[in-house]
Amino acid sequence: IDNRLERFSKFSYVLPPINLLIRNPCIHFVRYGNRYILAPEGKNGFKRKWINYLFKFWQSNHHYWLKPKRISIQKYYRHSFSFIGYTLGSLFEIVEAKVKMMDNLTITRITFRVFYPKIQTSLLIQFLAKEGFCNNSGFPISRSAWATLSDTDIINRFKFLWKRLFLYYSGSLGLDVLYRIRYILRFSCAKTLAG
Repeated sequence: IDNRLERFSKFSYVLPPINLLIRNPCIHFVRYGNRYILAPEGKNGFKRKWINYLFKFWQSNHHYWLKPKRISIQKYYRHSFSFIGYTLGSLFEIVEAKVKMMDNLTITRITFRVFYPKIQTSLLIQFLAKEGFCNNSGFPISRSAWATLSDTDIINRFKFLWKRLFLYYSGSLGLDVLYRIRYILRFSCAKTLAG
């Protein structure tokens, strides 16, 4: 029996694994305390590299020894998740190309994943309601704490707030949420100036 096994193992041919260019889009999210690191793509072995990178980064820059039990690295397979005021996720996008051959016209469709950030409207409205610019349903109200300021100070403060919000959220898809926030800030400014 041993001779048969040896002969069989000599002539057996194992096919190498096929490495197609299939990308596995996923999002790795590393959190330690209140600090975050985000990697939009990667494979399963990427997790160990993140742990090593985090240890070396923390030790060299902060001269502080990490406790490995406090590190949580998660891989998100869901379509989207919330991260620092954005909803991050991946979306399938289809591109059609018409190719003219000698005989006929063919349509080729290419499908690929796109990483997209979106703004969470409810969180922004809750923030503006907490600061007194609108109520919980998003209707603008007067900012009574600024009523004693001069008109130029009120306008400058609203402009400063709008610029900061726009710079932070301008890279997202669906800018209609930003236009709604601008509407809330404009009418809140007008009501504050009128009051």
